[in-house]
Amino acid sequence: MKYLKKKQILEYLIIFFPFSLITGPLIPELILLISIILFLILIYEKNDFNFLINDFSKIFLIFYFLIVIRSFFVDESLFSLKNTLFYFRFLIFALIIKYLILNNIKFINYLIISLIIMLSIISIDAIVEYLVGSHWLFDKGLYSENDNYRTSGLFDEEYILGGFILAFFPSILLLVNDHLKCKKNYKIFFIVIFFIIFASTIVISGERASLAKMVLLFIFIIFFTKIFGKLKSKMIAIILMISFISILVVSQPKLNERLIYHTVDLILQNKDQKKIDRNLSIYEYFESVNLKNLNFTYYSNEHRDHAIISINMFKDKFIFGHGVKMFRFKCSKDEYYINDRACSTHSHGIFFTFISELGIIGTIFLIMIYYHLIKSILTTNKNFEKVILLTILIYLFPFIPSGYFFNNFFSLVLYFLVGIYLGKKKLN
Repeated sequence: MKYLKKKQILEYLIIFFPFSLITGPLIPELILLISIILFLILIYEKNDFNFLINDFSKIFLIFYFLIVIRSFFVDESLFSLKNTLFYFRFLIFALIIKYLILNNIKFINYLIISLIIMLSIISIDAIVEYLVGSHWLFDKGLYSENDNYRTSGLFDEEYILGGFILAFFPSILLLVNDHLKCKKNYKIFFIVIFFIIFASTIVISGERASLAKMVLLFIFIIFFTKIFGKLKSKMIAIILMISFISILVVSQPKLNERLIYHTVDLILQNKDQKKIDRNLSIYEYFESVNLKNLNFTYYSNEHRDHAIISINMFKDKFIFGHGVKMFRFKCSKDEYYINDRACSTHSHGIFFTFISELGIIGTIFLIMIYYHLIKSILTTNKNFEKVILLTILIYLFPFIPSGYFFNNFFSLVLYFLVGIYLGKKKLN
């Protein structure tokens, strides 16, 4: 098979890759495996091994060897090694995307089209599901007492819709602005329409963490980039964004229940009553309640308990931690056990995952990531680089609940973004 043919197949695989994430873990992993094989063959044929050697690769490999070696010295070593031994594939995945961006000027355009179509399909499906009241493509009921008015869309029983959309769409809007060849007014129109659709999808997903991250991300984007010009324009943009979200939430009883009342119930717990009287407005509730009876909790009782267990695990093994994937085994041990609901597959927070499973040594790498992201955001003068770095920073935000750092899906999304950043930065 000739070089150009193999590279073309690799391009097709990566362009299709965003769609595969909707299908579950099998197809993305299969695409990743084939892509890695093709990429390494291309590197070998071109004798371009220097492409693999850079600062990002060196730091990644040090971190990789740390987590693998730690996995050999835990009680459930085989279970831990399942996540760590082949973790290097995410480094190659990021380098593949960088390689394709640098070796085909049109590849980034194809990737933009793929991501726009994928996000549009997911968003439209979710909006229809929200409006109809049940999933329109699958026989799945939507709203029940158990799911607390959340919309999952094409992710079915996985409530990751909002976080998934948020990971991609801010950077994609900047890419559309940079690469779409049409009049400025048309560009603005397309960007505004896409923003409304994608932001609405995040809101109706009912994911409180994703909504908080979206607001935080766009405030950062507005202030740290030159997209919105002077301070007056920045303030107007923030007011419009918050107004849009507020009107959408307040006007929809299901969103009002999930994102306002349910959140206040969880975070500001009232000693006198478990739930706010839904006949009261939030303003009336705070006007009538005895503030001394409110007990502030980190996100929810379960998230607070995850954090406490993580901190106690850190105290016991503060240098190297307990090892990747060990939270699920340790949380039920007598020395850490709080209650059944406090025990979970992971601590639901990036920072708490690192301190409990990798200790100080692993957390140093996390701090290095934050330092590099913040430094690069403050020093680069390119809007796209700022936006994608801010997106990655929010994706890894330490104290807002998140997915598991070493989860395959979480890592695929993360290193996909990293690959686009590395490629565009080098291209510029």
